[in-house]
Amino acid sequence: ELHTIRSRLTAGLLAKAERGDLALSLPIGLVRDPSGVVVKDPDMAVQERLELVFEMFLKFRTVAKVMRVLNERGLDLPRRDRHGDLRWARATLAAVSTILRNPAYAGAFVYGRTRMRTLECEGRAPAKVARPIEEWRIVVKDRYPPYIDWPTYEKIRDIVRDNRAEYM
Repeated sequence: ELHTIRSRLTAGLLAKAERGDLALSLPIGLVRDPSGVVVKDPDMAVQERLELVFEMFLKFRTVAKVMRVLNERGLDLPRRDRHGDLRWARATLAAVSTILRNPAYAGAFVYGRTRMRTLECEGRAPAKVARPIEEWRIVVKDRYPPYIDWPTYEKIRDIVRDNRAEYM
């Protein structure tokens, strides 16, 4: 009986995800209004900083350069602390890369971007591993208000991937 209940719950979860209605946590710059609709963060400073990150990346084409320029200009990135409060923090490679690779900024709801790594040897803890974009389980475009369009997102993602391949 438990496996039947579990399969029904999983089917319900996937049905919600296919509609783009599954309430996953949102990246900085997107919030839910009281009715549950996802909107851009009402704080214009947050919106402007995210738009600046995308503009700078398209200009400089490397995550490291964007981070350096932000830090040289004293421009912090918006973040949410563990209580959900907005705070500003110094730009890091991870923070800039996370913003650039998140499909929610292109208006897409995505489910299944990662998978659990299979254990190759005993004693290693399982870990999440990113899947290629072609293997994402569910992609619902135009679900959120976008900061960039989908073709621009794909272009950015390809540049980030190519840059990472150069350093490996």
